[in-house]
Amino acid sequence: MESRSQFTFYESFARALKRIRKDADRAKAYDAIVNYALYGTTPDLDNIPDSAAIAFDLIRPTLDSSARKAKSGKIGGEGKQTASKPEANRKQTGREKEKEKEGEIEKEEENECYILTSASCAHEAVAYFLDRINPAPSSVLTRELLDFCEALGDEVVLHALHIAVDERKTAWSYIKAILNRYKADGLTDITAVQAAEQAHNARKGRVEGSYTPRNEKRPYGGGKRTQEEEQRLAEENRIAMQNINRLWSKMKADA
Repeated sequence: MESRSQFTFYESFARALKRIRKDADRAKAYDAIVNYALYGTTPDLDNIPDSAAIAFDLIRPTLDSSARKAKSGKIGGEGKQTASKPEANRKQTGREKEKEKEGEIEKEEENECYILTSASCAHEAVAYFLDRINPAPSSVLTRELLDFCEALGDEVVLHALHIAVDERKTAWSYIKAILNRYKADGLTDITAVQAAEQAHNARKGRVEGSYTPRNEKRPYGGGKRTQEEEQRLAEENRIAMQNINRLWSKMKADA
């Protein structure tokens, strides 16, 4: 990344860095961000505190996006200087300039780094999503996931995530479709979701019983799991919980 004389420092950056309790660790995080944004120097994440490394990893996509936009704007500006002033004025009216400005603001909002605070990760569904599906979701996806957690409840969202993982269909569009269906049907607790799925399966002549991580039957009437599958799932759940607890402990220590 080329050297720059300035960069945009968002309020979300400051909020995230304030959660790093140790002053020395917070200073290292600031140094990593500034040196990368201005001079293109990539920090050695293995040799800085974990909290600083996590903050840099979350903020880096926004820094990269800002650098690309700055470079593009510079090239565009140089090209415009070669055109005559009357021609430039004719091609871009005041209204067009206003629309362009609004578009830039929208792009900045889309690309702004969404920091997952300890409050966000308090949702078990969010922790599971990061551990098993997507460790680096976009800001838009993260907002939508948190909105579903607030609207439907953590247990319902987690249930949908388990279904997606079990079916190996972990695209956000698929998960979002499930959650939107729950929301449209007013299913805001796990008992209502399971009852609706049982009724749906019964109507289609399938074996009753909705999917839960430790259910004896496969979702949608696939029969009982083998002992080998049960052992594999138990081991996967154990590892997942270890990773979630480790992440949660780090974030609580830095909060």
